[in-house]
Amino acid sequence: MSFFNWKDRNLHQILRNSYDSNYSSQRRWNRSRNHGRHSQHSKGSSKRKVSTDEFAKAVIANLGSKPTLLTPVSYSNSAALNLPKYKRKTAAEKTLAGVDLFVHWTGENPNEIAEKAKKLETESVELTMITNRGIKVWPEGFRETFCTDHWRC
Repeated sequence: MSFFNWKDRNLHQILRNSYDSNYSSQRRWNRSRNHGRHSQHSKGSSKRKVSTDEFAKAVIANLGSKPTLLTPVSYSNSAALNLPKYKRKTAAEKTLAGVDLFVHWTGENPNEIAEKAKKLETESVELTMITNRGIKVWPEGFRETFCTDHWRC
């Protein structure tokens, strides 16, 4: 619900749990704002700023009543949402072009792990790049890059 501030999660949960099908959450919200109350996290002027919990209690107390100053909300004429049936796309053709080798290594110098990984090269497999935390560190990586113990060759 877009009219809630992220700090009003408790209020949102209370409104969801106490939902009354005859009156929308927005109606309850408007009714409580109509009485001049709003939470400290909400923007706007009011007669009295209250805590989020106090505001939630005021909203719950206004269940079943309509606002008099703010425009009441009505969803009775809303059409049902008609979504098209999901159609899975045909799978793309995939070709194996290489492999990623993930290595747990506590060293810090990418050149050292490159030397070790190059020993695994064959005619069809060669080391082309090493990354750490998603950042290319070999070849021509930056010495300043902070590396963890999780390497991808």
